[in-house]
Amino acid sequence: WTVNLGSSLELSPFERALASRTCKAVVMVMDEQAMPLTRIWCIYEVLRTSVLSLPFYVATKDGVLLGERVQERPGLAQTLLALAERLLQLRPEEA
Repeated sequence: WTVNLGSSLELSPFERALASRTCKAVVMVMDEQAMPLTRIWCIYEVLRTSVLSLPFYVATKDGVLLGERVQERPGLAQTLLALAERLLQLRPEEA
């Protein structure tokens, strides 16, 4: 089987989904090691989400990272701290 990623970034399925009028927000499922941010496509999606001014959410095993929820749920706060520590170690140029 083959996967058609398009002949340019603008024609890629990732871009087409993000730029679609039906795309209302983006959710990134994040583990404690922040593995999605070691993948170049995931970094591209975060960038495009910002450029397109779409709401962006990070979902973890403890819930979605939102300010008020972090304060209410200690597990979510611990996950956020672990992710912050991991993000300090990531090198986008190696994605």
